[in-house]
Amino acid sequence: MSAVEISISNMKILNFRLMLLRSVLAALLLLSVSHQSRAETSPATTDWVDKGNAATKAGDFKGAVEAFTKALELDPKNSPAYASRAYARIQLEEYRSAVEDCHKAVEIDPNNATAFLNRGAAYARLGNPKRAVADYDTAIKLDPKSARAYGDRGLARLETNDFQGAVEDNDKAIALDPTNARFYVNRGYGYAGTGDNKGTIEDCSKAVSLAPKMIAAHICLGMGHYNLADFKNAVVDFTKAIELDPKSIMAYSNRGAAFYNLDDFKKSVEDNTKAIELNPKFARAYFWRGTAKKKLGDKDAAVADIKMAASLGDPDANKQINPKKSENHKGHSH
Repeated sequence: MSAVEISISNMKILNFRLMLLRSVLAALLLLSVSHQSRAETSPATTDWVDKGNAATKAGDFKGAVEAFTKALELDPKNSPAYASRAYARIQLEEYRSAVEDCHKAVEIDPNNATAFLNRGAAYARLGNPKRAVADYDTAIKLDPKSARAYGDRGLARLETNDFQGAVEDNDKAIALDPTNARFYVNRGYGYAGTGDNKGTIEDCSKAVSLAPKMIAAHICLGMGHYNLADFKNAVVDFTKAIELDPKSIMAYSNRGAAFYNLDDFKKSVEDNTKAIELNPKFARAYFWRGTAKKKLGDKDAAVADIKMAASLGDPDANKQINPKKSENHKGHSH
């Protein structure tokens, strides 16, 4: 027997956490523009703030940062301008600078709920969901009717494995804003974490009806179908996601997993190869491609893929390479 023996005993359920981290966070942390009341300031400052808001709405986030910076040069105590510049910086993936802007905003005005919201979003993007939740808690205290605050906190709670909390937060977000598709996707992932895949399908179907072009909604729906062993519909869902975004790594890899369970190993290899082309460090795609290659009789290539997946941190691949080590650590998993 090879040192790397590929087990398929747990292949009927997708790696939920991996899907969340690689797909949903990237898609759902796209924030809505935060409207703030204008601070009492000079006409010149107001003009730059208006230009920054216009640039933000137009998707010109670099221009927005420049405009808000001009406003702050004229009025260094303008808390809303700092919060708005932070939002633009988040869109530019300048997360640490966004955090710094929000620090300044709340120092000037501790009641600036939008600053706490934006800082929470920046912390979430920096991989610090606990600090994100703390900021969302404050934002909710300051503005209990903020649907975005509940929705964003629910998303951060998914990251801390508080799936029931995520469901409850998105219940509140939906009650405040029942037409926002991302709240249904957030809750759908929360349901998946609690094992309620029918709830996932119901919520993500609703999200698709509200926002047919939302990639995360189709991936979420595919996950629900997959986890109920409805692999044919999972393929349909992931294919739709790929049509909307031909560079969706998770859609390719997850469709490859569905093809695997439909015994179409060749297509599974093709999809995961595409995912690897898009991101050569995506461990899960190597794992799935390895399992499919094993089924096709290409054992050497299968072992190479599983080893690569393990080197990139895939837990299932590590179990294949170090089965004794995995057994030794089972008692410490809690």
